[in-house]
Amino acid sequence: MMEEIQYTFMLAFLSRNGVHIMGFLLVSIIVLTTLFVIWRAVSVARTPIAETTPEAGLRYVALGDSYTIGQGIPSDESFPSQLVRVFAEESIPVTLVANPSRTGFTTQNLIDQELPIFERAKPDAVTILIGVNDWVQGVSEERFRTNVAHIFDAVLETLPRERVLVISIPDFSVMPIGKTFSLGRDISSGLARFNTIIQEEAEKRTLKTVDIFPLSQTLSESRFIAPDGLHPSKEAYALWVQEMLPSARIVFGQ
Repeated sequence: MMEEIQYTFMLAFLSRNGVHIMGFLLVSIIVLTTLFVIWRAVSVARTPIAETTPEAGLRYVALGDSYTIGQGIPSDESFPSQLVRVFAEESIPVTLVANPSRTGFTTQNLIDQELPIFERAKPDAVTILIGVNDWVQGVSEERFRTNVAHIFDAVLETLPRERVLVISIPDFSVMPIGKTFSLGRDISSGLARFNTIIQEEAEKRTLKTVDIFPLSQTLSESRFIAPDGLHPSKEAYALWVQEMLPSARIVFGQ
């Protein structure tokens, strides 16, 4: 009987106050989202830019999203860090002076928050890997193409095309929780279409590209997956680097 009274009281409370509760929850979500966006913007703005000497070689900036920052693994195991170490073993002096990439970043985030850091860093070379979050968030192909073109053109205002390496979006459909982010769409075909746009815009500007999409589709073993079940492990990134090396040697070794 007491449970029925409590249940009736709860229903009455919600019926009278439900609108207020939902309004409070909505406002809370908006506030938290705004705070997160502000925090992320501040975080990117504070990205350190390393000072170097001539002996340190090329100044390298890595632009991108979670795949470039190395979400889910130590930052020194991200593919830019591994790439620099391989170069060191091959006596190609390169220093990663800035990596303003952040998890969740889209092409628009890169334009707004990463390009200013790229310009301040005075780089000699750059890698660009961006686009997966545009597809996840439903950005149109037209908008995506416009943003990709803007990024390439902005980078070319600072660097010669010979110092730019463009990397395709990997296929996250093979990851254990990948399909969670599909929203009922075919991940592989959707990302393939976005990669076609990237390739087309890169070819217009004769930028060197590396297609890691086919390789990423083969890396479904647990050792190639980060603990979050969505991103690559350091072992997977090591294979990415091997795939990049032929083109990267040209871009960074000229």
